[in-house]
Amino acid sequence: MLTYGANTLTPTSALKPMITFWNSVLRWATGCFRATNRKVLWAEANTPPLDLYLHYLKCKYAIRILRASPLGNPVTGRTSPSFQTISTHRTYSHTQLLKGLPNPPKKWNSTAIKGVAHLPIELLASLLLPLIEGGIAPARMNLHAKTQLLINWQHFYPPPEYYPHPLSTTPLPFNDLHKFIATRIHQFRSGKSYLRAQKTWMTAHLSSKCERCNAAEETPEHAILHCPALAPNRHGPLQTITSLNDIWNDQNLTIALGAFIAVTKVGYPRSAPPSPLATGSTTMSTLTSIPTTSSSYPLAGPIPAIYAS
Repeated sequence: MLTYGANTLTPTSALKPMITFWNSVLRWATGCFRATNRKVLWAEANTPPLDLYLHYLKCKYAIRILRASPLGNPVTGRTSPSFQTISTHRTYSHTQLLKGLPNPPKKWNSTAIKGVAHLPIELLASLLLPLIEGGIAPARMNLHAKTQLLINWQHFYPPPEYYPHPLSTTPLPFNDLHKFIATRIHQFRSGKSYLRAQKTWMTAHLSSKCERCNAAEETPEHAILHCPALAPNRHGPLQTITSLNDIWNDQNLTIALGAFIAVTKVGYPRSAPPSPLATGSTTMSTLTSIPTTSSSYPLAGPIPAIYAS
């Protein structure tokens, strides 16, 4: 519903609240924290920024017009005769009434200037001009439009350096897991989770040490691959991998990771001492230290039935 009509219409004043709503939906779908960088959020959701996505929808619709028959598609039948479709037939268009008037609309294969713009149909056709001039066959234009979307995404909204995962619109295998488990993984990858080393605004005052072994910082790599306290729960393929990057595209490793998270409750929400931000204090008092030893905080969250065996 959010992108209804975006094939031909371009929101202007409504775009900013649309982006805000778009990001809220993606946070709900992935479980990423509000502290998560929005460029990371888009990458984790495998969904490009809204402005780029709206442009991509227009390109796809323009390709559909180009490949349709002017006899069967009324929009194609009203394109310019110089717009090469599968047939030269054209339907009468009321834009012909604008001939002879000052500042007539620009043609699809010319550049719009200030005060003189394209009509909606001509604008759609103009989106394909680079592909047509490049000799790209209509049957391959969708692939090129998708490739250009990823290029624009990387150029205009590159993820921060701490996020190493490539941009893609294809969901990874762990999205097939139980949603509660999948959101733990999204949080690990985004750099904002309930692990002590991945701090948010409300946990910046806590120690980063792993509360299970107290030997290293509680990062996803430590908790899943190296923490000695969790070694008995690493079964099968998890015992052989050396990097979490080996997991994301492997279905078997993904299932093993889901089972590991469900049993050990790594990354589950926990109750912790109140943050100074929550109490209204701007600094920590030296007389009220927060315990950083391995005192156990109660964990919360369900164990999906598929992992409960």
